This record gives sequence, structure tokens and C-alpha cells, in this order.
Amino acid sequence: MESYLKSFLLVLGLGYIYSQESSTYKCDIYRCSQYTLNSLQCIYPHPLFANVTNSSKVYEISLTCPSGTYCPSYYNDNVTCTSVPSPSDRVDGEPCTNNTNCASNICNNGYCEGVANLGVCTITSQCKKGFYCGKLTNDSLVKNCVEQKSLNQACDTEYQCKNNMGCYSGNNTCQYYFSLPDGSVASLADSFLCKNSRVHNNICVSTELQGGEECLANNGTLQTQCVYKYSPGESNATMTSQCQCSRTYPNRQFCEYDTINPNWQKMINAVNEYFNHEAVNKHASRKMDFPYPLKRLVSQVLQYPVYKDSDECSINIEISSGYIKYSIYLLLSIIAFFAFFA
Repeated sequence: MESYLKSFLLVLGLGYIYSQESSTYKCDIYRCSQYTLNSLQCIYPHPLFANVTNSSKVYEISLTCPSGTYCPSYYNDNVTCTSVPSPSDRVDGEPCTNNTNCASNICNNGYCEGVANLGVCTITSQCKKGFYCGKLTNDSLVKNCVEQKSLNQACDTEYQCKNNMGCYSGNNTCQYYFSLPDGSVASLADSFLCKNSRVHNNICVSTELQGGEECLANNGTLQTQCVYKYSPGESNATMTSQCQCSRTYPNRQFCEYDTINPNWQKMINAVNEYFNHEAVNKHASRKMDFPYPLKRLVSQVLQYPVYKDSDECSINIEISSGYIKYSIYLLLSIIAFFAFFA
């Protein structure tokens, strides 16, 4: 009865929205499943809205996939549970059953064994913990496993620096994450090096949202951009980002967090804590592989408008899918995307 009532109210709500299309946002809704089509379907259009065009749609999300499978979002119509890929790139110290499980192609007594210091390699995941794969000299014909670099040493990639540091593009040296003060020269790739993880006009900045977090309609005109003050910058300098749909509401859009938001600062503190403790003892190629709770926090903060008031299954399925398929470098690309303001 409760499910029927929810669907009925949703129909009424969307019906009203469709009649007011010129003055409301059009956002697709993703919610925990109220229907079952088959055991392998994890995302599918609500039957009442499957053929709706040019307006909001409702997508149902299955609560679980069978063991050994996952829901391969990103969202679209009729997504089915897919087998989890077989491991083939496990690193030094991770469990294995045969050589093909390991990036180094060495499985010894049930654990992958990395290539030792100065051993020949092609990628960092083949090396032992504390090492990366790189050329000993610029004219070297092969790569070798080399010890990760310390503060202020020259670098080209994140892997080359110790696990609590990144490679700063400003001078190509290893620097601690979140150590660059506002005003420091920085590229979008340096977001995790900036104190507040924000880059604008090629410098680290702090931001402050002007107005409320929700985008609103005014006399039939929809707000499309969010405005932020930023510093350092000229007096009253502002920048903008696009309003974004929530997956919960068919007619509401929101602004991403500014850097003074407590949740933004909570994310920075949590990530910094991870880099300086848990990540220190990880393999170089795994230093950006956040534990699930931290990855969830980072995703929800960076994509706040999208996840606002979302059903748990909507959050869990997307983050779990990304966790299976991608490394945290996907999140770095998200940060770089949202760091770009008009």
C-alpha cells in the first residue's frame, strides 16, 4: 500500500511539473526499487514513465546484485548486473592463487611478490612497496623499480612521490597534500595539493557561495548558475558554476559546496588523515585507492547536488560500481572538472 501511495503521489507531482515545464527544472529521479522485473536488472525506467519524452523520468534501482556481480552504472536505461572482473593486477603483498593474478607475474606462497630494487619493470604495480617504475637516467632504454621520492625531490608523476605527497606541477617536485596556501600557482591537477582543494585562474583559492544552495526560478526564469566569491583575487571577484540536478527531485537544482562549508572541510581533513596514516604503508600504485567509507564521503561532498537527499541504494550502487571499476584517480578527474569555473 505504501509503495502504491508513493507512486501515486509521484505521478501527481510529475503531472504538475509537466504542465509547468517553462518555469521548472527537468531532472531525472533515481530511487530504490518498488518493482521487480528480473533478478539481474539493477536499473530500469519506472513502467509508468518509460516512454516519457522531453521531461523528467523515474528510474528504479534494484537493492542488490547476485554474489560475484555488480551494477555497472553510470546510469542509463535497463542496466543489468555484470560479473566482477577477474583480478589480474594485484600488487606486492596482495593475495593470489596463480602468477596471472599479479602485476609482477610472481605469486609466491599465496601472495604477490613485487620486483625488487633496481629490477626491470614496465609499470609501477610490478614493483615492491615503496618503489615506483621509472628510468634511472633520461637516456635509459629500460625502466627499473626505484625508491619513491621525498619532499622537494624532482618528480614527473604522483607515483614517484611518497604516499603522503603529490607531484606539484609548479616546479615538478614532491609536496605534501593540502600544503599549498591560497595564492599558490597551481594547475587543476594540483587540486589535492592546495589547502582547500580548489583551483581558479591557475592559483589555489578559497570560495564562498553567494546566496542559498538551491537554484531558484524568478518570474519564470530559471537560475542556471551559482555565484561564488573567491580569494585571493581582485575586490569582490566572483566565479560561477552550473546549477545541477539532484537525483531525488524532478524539479530542483542545487549549487556545489564552497570551501568554507563544514562538509568540505570535513572531507579535506579526512583525506589528509588518510594520506598521513593509512596510505603511508600502501603500495605506490594503491595510495589513491581510498577505503570505501572515505571514497563515499569524497563522492558525496564533491557531487553534493547530485547526491542531495538521495536514496541509500542510489549512492551505494554508483560508488560501489566505481570502486570496482576505477581507482581514486577517477575522483581526481572529478575534482579537476568541478575546479573549473566560468
